[in-house]
This record gives sequence, C-alpha cells and structure tokens, in this order.
Amino acid sequence: GQGARLVVWPELGLGFDPQAQHTEELRTLAAETGAHILIGYGLVSEGEWRNEAVMLTPEGEFLDVYGKNYPSGEPHIVSSGVYPVYDTHLGKLAPIICNDVNYTAAARIPAARGAQMLMVPTRMFAGVFKELPVQAVFRAVENRVATVMVDGAYRITMVDPYGRILADQSMPEGGPNTLVADVP
Repeated sequence: GQGARLVVWPELGLGFDPQAQHTEELRTLAAETGAHILIGYGLVSEGEWRNEAVMLTPEGEFLDVYGKNYPSGEPHIVSSGVYPVYDTHLGKLAPIICNDVNYTAAARIPAARGAQMLMVPTRMFAGVFKELPVQAVFRAVENRVATVMVDGAYRITMVDPYGRILADQSMPEGGPNTLVADVP
C-alpha cells in the first residue's frame, strides 16, 4: 500500500513451505501488490530442518530456494550450499539468511554472480540487534551491493552499495515493524 516493489519477510516468518501450503493466497498477494516477495520460512520436513527463503514474483512464480548456509545453533540445513541470484526487472537480487551475513563468502558468491542487492531476512534477539546491521554495511562495501536486512521484531536496515545507511528502524523492546525506502 506504500508502493513497495520488493518486500522482504523475516527469517522463519512462516512455519510452512509456501510452495506447498497457502500458495494461492500468497500468489494473490504478490499479484495484487505487484511486488516481489522474499518469503522466509522454516520447518522440519521428512525429519530434516529447513531454514529457507524463496522469492515469489508478482506473476506468481516461485524462484529458486535459498537455504541458510551458516546455522547458528540450528541443526544442519539440508538445502544449504545454493546461492541463487534472481534476475528481475528490479535488478539482480540475492538472499542470504541471518547469520550468513557474518561470513564474507555468503555475500561474495552471489555478488560474483552479478547480484546487485542482498536481501537478509533475520530473526534477531535482544542482544544482537545493534550489532548485526554493521555486518550489512561491511558486506555492502566489500561487494558494492545494496543490502536490505529485515527482522520481524527488532530492526530493519537498508544500506546502499557504498555502505551508507539509507533507512534504519530500531525497536529495542521488539515488536512489529515496517520500513519503506528507495534503495539504489
């Protein structure tokens, strides 16, 4: 409703695979808003842990799944090891999830494949929400890519390819948040 053309949901935002459940409702949402939606979700499937993000286009197409590569206190994530870069009319976008932003390779691999923006869904906790956006700045500068880090409770940070914070909203006590900004 505020004109966003890219929406990034937080890590583990859904507890189900959006390509298997509520798929038509999500496709309708993307079509009605005209937005690309990066959906973070997590679930146990066939006894294996999945902490993933998938891009849904306004046309209703699900693009390649990204599995978190550097778990933090989680079991091995079966879908890790794939670094998709989505070629969209918005530019070349690539997801990494939460703790992945602390590792240079997680950003460097998609940047080497042409990514212009990293989307970083997170699930922060009170002690980390001040530190993690610094890593978003580092990854932006190192790779000359914009970085959008979105947490469901504590913080949203948007950084340009030169490391300048374009928009930042912090909720120190936690709570729902939304931030809309132009990111080159």
